[in-house]
Amino acid sequence: MLVLLSVLLVGGSVFAEVKYQVTDLGAVRATAINNNGKVVGGGYDGGNAFVWDEINGFVSLGEGYARDINDLNDVAGSSYWKQAVAGSGIYSTIALGGNFTANALNDHGQIVGNIGSFDDSHAGLWENGVLMDLGTLHGNGDYYWSYATGVNNSGKIVGTSGVALGNSYTVMWDNQQIYDLGSGDAFGGAGDINESGYACGTYEFQAAIWKGIGDVVVLDKLSGANAENCAYAINKYDVVVGGGTLSLSRDAFVWSQEDGIQNLNDLIDAGGVIELARAYDINDSGQILVEGYIGNEEHSYLLTPVPEPGTVLLLGIGFGFISRLKKR
Repeated sequence: MLVLLSVLLVGGSVFAEVKYQVTDLGAVRATAINNNGKVVGGGYDGGNAFVWDEINGFVSLGEGYARDINDLNDVAGSSYWKQAVAGSGIYSTIALGGNFTANALNDHGQIVGNIGSFDDSHAGLWENGVLMDLGTLHGNGDYYWSYATGVNNSGKIVGTSGVALGNSYTVMWDNQQIYDLGSGDAFGGAGDINESGYACGTYEFQAAIWKGIGDVVVLDKLSGANAENCAYAINKYDVVVGGGTLSLSRDAFVWSQEDGIQNLNDLIDAGGVIELARAYDINDSGQILVEGYIGNEEHSYLLTPVPEPGTVLLLGIGFGFISRLKKR
């Protein structure tokens, strides 16, 4: 059963002057949300991948795990679930093969992820039935690894590359050429990329944004939060979400240039019943997908921003004014 909570929020900026409607998706592992408000993940009905939206609820994709959904509503993860007709909601399952697990896809059907297991994995790009090994920053010798975690509609891919028992580096692939975004000797890695080409991830165990090669912005930490955190997703407005990396962390956050970093637990009023741990995705409407807990039970939550009553009143006045103009 889905639970809706309306939450009043008071603040000084446009982004802070919202109330969140909190939707409890239950004890599933939701991983991504697209700009149509559709959520995907795993752990539904005995371990199935799923698509969820407010109208249709949960739709099982069968056994497996979904990690991303594009704006055509095609889904990638342990398989590629593609609609025969865009928007139909009827999916066919395409095996990706090659020991390949997908992490992200764009609207052009380019799917990125990992080939092989973590300690010897290589980033991969699957496109039109062909799987390409993207290689690593240090070549293709033993002990070199990489994985890809984000791709935008320009085909730019971000992820991490490293050396076994050594450092990891934040990287971008552009036209199949790999670039170090500038982690230096610090541990780094990217989790997502937006249409402006900005990447987010972690830099020396701190949430960070890369605006280009060598141009890294380390985000402020939440007061009293765990020392290690990560930025998991970034939308087209450069709003970033993330959380602590340790299992006991309850430090889900949202960051924007205007408001800085904010603890999502401070932006809801759930009577202390819900603790938000990590925010995994945000769409361009500002809907945030969060992992949280009720007691010791892990749930996924969808946070939807709703304008303050004052904003709604202004919109109503504006629409009324336009209506009067049309009647003249």
